[in-house]
Parts: sequence; structure tokens; C-alpha cells
Amino acid sequence: MIAMPLLAAAYLLLYLHQTIYGLYCAMMLLGLAMGMGYPSIAAVATSRCHPEKQATVTGMITATPAMGYVVGPPVSALFYSYGHRLPFLAATALIAVFTLIAIAQLAPSRSR
Repeated sequence: MIAMPLLAAAYLLLYLHQTIYGLYCAMMLLGLAMGMGYPSIAAVATSRCHPEKQATVTGMITATPAMGYVVGPPVSALFYSYGHRLPFLAATALIAVFTLIAIAQLAPSRSR
């Protein structure tokens, strides 16, 4: 619950930074968020599925960074052609949307 908002904040800081120290802070937050986020996402995804599907889910989670390496550069290049900081703003928006989806999906249901 902390890693994804922290990741969005890191990308936003990468978009907004004006000094080298702002860049250092953004990169520190980015590393911290990714270091916390990936194991957490893998654990939540595998624990919320049926035992017979855990291997499939683990494989999909393991494949997502590679897909990011394939899809990310062309999409970022498209944004970069409009502004050199625009890929970071797009990443902020994307992570914020996924954060809201994750919060909605992981929130405990309230019975009335």
C-alpha cells in the first residue's frame, strides 16, 4: 500500500525536479519504491489466487519487468518527442491509476 504511491511520487519528482538534489531524491524514492513494490506485488498476487493457478500467476509476475523493457522504450520515445520530461508525467499518471485500482481491489469489503 506504500510502494505504489511512493513510486508515483518518485516519478512526479522526476518530472518536477529543478536541481541535482531533487533528482537524487527522486532516484532514491524510485529505488525504494521498486525494491518494496515488486516482492509485495508478487506475494499479494500469488496469495490471492487458487493454489492451482499460483505457478501461472508467478510466471506472469516474473514476465512483467521484461514486458516493460520491450514496451516502455517505444512508448517513452513517443512521449519524449513532445517533451523531454513527459514520460515521467505519463508514468506518474499510470502508476496513480494503478494505485487507485489496487486500493479498490485490496480494500477489505464492508458488510452492512
